[in-house]
Amino acid sequence: MAKGSESMKIGILTRHAVANYGSLFQTYATQLIFKKLGYDSEVINYTRKDEDGLNIAKTMLNSNESWNRNAIKKILYLLLQTPNYYFPYKRFIKFRKQLLKETSNKYSSTDELKSVVDNYSILCSGSDQIWGKIGNDDYDDNYFLAFCNDKRVKKISLASSFGKNNIEKNLNLYTKLLNDYDFVSIREKTASDFINKSGIKTFNFLDPTLLIDKSIWYNMANNSIKYKDYILIYQLHENILLEKYATDLSKITGKKIIRISLSRYYSSKNGKLIYMPNPNEFLSYFKNASIILSDSFHATVFSIIFEKNFIDFLPGKTGVRIKDFLNLIGLSDRIVEENDFSILQKKIDYLKVNSNIDKIKKDNLEVLKTVLDGEYNG
Repeated sequence: MAKGSESMKIGILTRHAVANYGSLFQTYATQLIFKKLGYDSEVINYTRKDEDGLNIAKTMLNSNESWNRNAIKKILYLLLQTPNYYFPYKRFIKFRKQLLKETSNKYSSTDELKSVVDNYSILCSGSDQIWGKIGNDDYDDNYFLAFCNDKRVKKISLASSFGKNNIEKNLNLYTKLLNDYDFVSIREKTASDFINKSGIKTFNFLDPTLLIDKSIWYNMANNSIKYKDYILIYQLHENILLEKYATDLSKITGKKIIRISLSRYYSSKNGKLIYMPNPNEFLSYFKNASIILSDSFHATVFSIIFEKNFIDFLPGKTGVRIKDFLNLIGLSDRIVEENDFSILQKKIDYLKVNSNIDKIKKDNLEVLKTVLDGEYNG
């Protein structure tokens, strides 16, 4: 048991409740990390009202100019999109119950979060895009733990992310919020370097999914799927190049296309749609794929965990997440910007990649342990 951990409990605040596999798995991994280091933790069940179930479609409508121009289009959008968001949201509640330890109470406001501060010795801002745009707001200061003014409670962040590279707009505010932390680790090196220049010491940490033993993910992949030797697509954004690349690659290799998605929209695209698989099935599709094409950060992570031949398509403004990670581990050449298939002929040296990751992982966990045990000197 870690020093002093018997009486210390960690409250994790992260975007655990959105219908997204990466968000679910990084939260699960965060809890396993704290457990391994000898600390009890739980996820504070904070869900903004604009991200709660039936409200998600309304939130997305507000930022969709093409559908937000007249009353008829608004009604049509809500009729079409509400089920598309609501059913995955409900399904992920079940997944969360299977994997996460959450507070029994649900919170949706700053005042409600203030009431939980006394339950913890440490509050942790979790990983993923918690410090960027959320709903229709540029940021949510609750994810910066601003609701806690108790100096007896240690504030830390674990591989937290802004999700983008243009953080200058709110830099002064971010600096003020982060200045109240006892320890700051950021997932993207670009953001970490930027915040360092503002006078706040930060560490560049791997995503939590990479900080636990990869055997955990292998064991969760239950191998119950019937498909073999396929091209897997996990796509979060519209991308014409990705679609053409996948179609041409399928013709060249003779391999079928399998798609994982939370949207039935992709049933109209080339390939077989696997709609809302459970977490074990999700991992199994990655484990058994021959080639993986994606625009997702966590799809990139799991492609590497399962040592796959993969290609990344950067998703616009948030592509820095993928780019920084691949630069860090020496795989920046896996990003394509044209219909070039030669990269797939280049074998990835996973001995070298794993060695790079293991070294960073070891350093990250050693630093985190000193923080939790009260031995970090800042």
